[in-house]
Amino acid sequence: MTFIPSTTSGMAPQSTTFAGRAAPRPRGRAWQHEGRVMAFTARELEIEPEQLVEWLHAGDIELIDVREPYEWEAGRIEGARHVEMERLASQADTIPRDRPVVFQCRLGARSALAAQAFRAAGWDAWSLRGGLTLWHERGLPIVPKGGHVAEH
Repeated sequence: MTFIPSTTSGMAPQSTTFAGRAAPRPRGRAWQHEGRVMAFTARELEIEPEQLVEWLHAGDIELIDVREPYEWEAGRIEGARHVEMERLASQADTIPRDRPVVFQCRLGARSALAAQAFRAAGWDAWSLRGGLTLWHERGLPIVPKGGHVAEH
């Protein structure tokens, strides 16, 4: 599956700071074209569940759950917006560029693909390491009450 969100020509990547604190810095190397970072490894775009908790409490962040509808209905992170992976490209213009966006899925693979594509297109995009599975394993809350991580 390949998708590249549209971007404004010459648009520079957004800051990697959030709420007055430095965001996790990408590790390793990425190649650039016209001043924009074009490729990252999944690890370079990951944030830990605990970092996401801090960002959510600070506010002004977009959390997007890219899982299938049945997975979303089984359980999710409170405050997440549901945009299925296959609809991300067509919904890119509804995803704000003025704040960080964190993508999450069940294990982190789908969200890493989304974060890579959106970062390359100029968003301040991140992926939740380990997805909802690691979030739940670390004892962080899932809604609705009694919610669970659905099998894919």
